[in-house]
Amino acid sequence: MTLLTSFSGLVCVGITSCGEYSHLILWNPLTDDYTKLTKPHDNSLKDCYNQSGKAFRLYYSSSDNDFRLLRVTQDYDAYIYSLRFDTWRKIDNDSIDEFKRKSNRKQESWWPSTPLNEKLYFLKYTIDPLVQLSYYSVIKFDTNTERFTKISTPFFGNVEVTCLSHQGCIHLYVIDAVNFKGWGLELWRMDGDGDWKKVQGIVSDNVFMVNIHPLHLMKDGNCLTYSGSEDLVYKIDLGCHLESISCMFKAHGLDISPAGKYIESLVSPN
Repeated sequence: MTLLTSFSGLVCVGITSCGEYSHLILWNPLTDDYTKLTKPHDNSLKDCYNQSGKAFRLYYSSSDNDFRLLRVTQDYDAYIYSLRFDTWRKIDNDSIDEFKRKSNRKQESWWPSTPLNEKLYFLKYTIDPLVQLSYYSVIKFDTNTERFTKISTPFFGNVEVTCLSHQGCIHLYVIDAVNFKGWGLELWRMDGDGDWKKVQGIVSDNVFMVNIHPLHLMKDGNCLTYSGSEDLVYKIDLGCHLESISCMFKAHGLDISPAGKYIESLVSPN
């Protein structure tokens, strides 16, 4: 069983079998209410149950009062499941076709998305073997028009980048280990589509926090950050530099990531 995505109190769980998902289930852990998604009968839609792929993302369509599941496969085919109608359909437009044409000979990974203003923002990591270069970009999916747009980011080099939303804007949280003598942290804000501005930068000599991953940017400016090397969750005040790095709790061996964030609600999947 694999946790794929969550939104508004609902969790999408995949039951794995022989390299594919035998079942996809929407579940509310608070109420224990769940429903099994109906598999598409059309063979042209069967790829949405393949275990390998670029992205899974639950979201809400306010225009149709419908919870939907976006699925992007390894071959850049995109599908949408409608909870309201219990049906799958394929997205067929030139915006997804553009990614297919440009993805040849490149190794690409899509990381968990950030929802903001009825848009989904995926961080994409690309390795281009022709030029021996790796770089990041942001993929925006408009849930109203169902079109994909690629947004370039600054070139950060060999660092770890996470995409998060904060104060109504998309931010990139950039972590760079400095020769195992500490780490540097930068926060970049996106104004508009592709206009990036560095809004914060700090450096630490804490060698035990080199393997850190951001979890959540809080409204008060603090960032919850998981340290894999120490198995601890820290609170970092980005506005006060290093004076307020404090340990919150021990993770007890759990693999904590932004994909696992969950907010309780009474929303029913039925």
